[in-house]
Amino acid sequence: MIQTIISSLIAPATGLLGVYLGGVIATKREKAAFIRQKRNNAEYAVIRILCVLDEYAEKCMDVVCDDGTSCCRPAGRTASGEEFYEPQVKRPEPPIFPSDIEWKSLENNLAYRILMLPVRARDVDRDILMSSEHSFPPGYEEIFDARMEGYAKLALNALELAKEIRGNFKYPQESTRFNALSDDHKVFLNNKIKEIQMRQGKSEIDLFESVRNSEIQETNQ
Repeated sequence: MIQTIISSLIAPATGLLGVYLGGVIATKREKAAFIRQKRNNAEYAVIRILCVLDEYAEKCMDVVCDDGTSCCRPAGRTASGEEFYEPQVKRPEPPIFPSDIEWKSLENNLAYRILMLPVRARDVDRDILMSSEHSFPPGYEEIFDARMEGYAKLALNALELAKEIRGNFKYPQESTRFNALSDDHKVFLNNKIKEIQMRQGKSEIDLFESVRNSEIQETNQ
């Protein structure tokens, strides 16, 4: 009789255990499938993002290399024949990423920095517009400095994001695009930023000295 009671208790317990284990296994399978799907979505997303970043960096480099000349002469000419420096490369539009990218499949911090790139690009364009109010012919130095420095920083930003993405997803570090930017281009961009900042710093010092000398002369008179 005892064996009958034990058997009657074991059977339901075994059934419940089987149901529980089946649920655990199913949950693990669903979780594993979800992780695989998220990984696949992320890999597909970053491939498309990389294409946008690489192309945008190249367009930024074109702006940085534009010094307003054509055939080694100032590109602009007034009706009276006076030469002036004029941009030859149109500024690129802020990068546009495909609207169907599943941004949630990417790490939050990385997705945020990628989506901030168009914002930074619009900030640079505003800086260029503001500099044009204090820039005059024939050199338009303020405009060209703002263009070169701003787009050099944007190019480096895009390249750094692309490098991080390639590292995270084990992609080749060098882009396969024909006009892909290399480490030498990064050195050029950094040097261009330093060159402009040093020149601007010197101009500020010269302006300060000029104002100071004028004040001294007025005091002595």
